[in-house]
Amino acid sequence: MPTARSERGDSGYRIYLMDRLKRALLLAENARSERERVAHLRACRHYCAMLGLADD
Repeated sequence: MPTARSERGDSGYRIYLMDRLKRALLLAENARSERERVAHLRACRHYCAMLGLADD
């Protein structure tokens, strides 16, 4: 999977991913159900992977 750091190299794209990560974290924090919270946390995991922050 390409990461923002390795293949994208575009700082604008990295900023976009960081903004999406922050939004997903806020949505997870304010989720109304466990199912909604899990969905937002999965999105966080995806954005972390795209940023090269995941330890998978």
